[in-house]
Amino acid sequence: MLEEHGADVLITDVYMPGKSGIELVQDLHRRGDAVKVIVMTAFHMHEGIDIFQMVKNYGVDGVLGKPIVLAELFEMIDGFFADSPS
Repeated sequence: MLEEHGADVLITDVYMPGKSGIELVQDLHRRGDAVKVIVMTAFHMHEGIDIFQMVKNYGVDGVLGKPIVLAELFEMIDGFFADSPS
């Protein structure tokens, strides 16, 4: 769908059926997509692993904990494009 329609921002979960959000981010990087990626998760820590830090290491542009606070999501997205010409 991203190839067909394009996007400036992609929001995904870490844990999804079929393909994880991490695998999706890796695929986007391999393809050279310039889309900004926000990963969300309900688990800050999982089995002793800091999930927020782990996904940042994969080059995501933002991480949000669930439940999502819309003001935080909007602020993050606004920050991506703050320096962009209108």
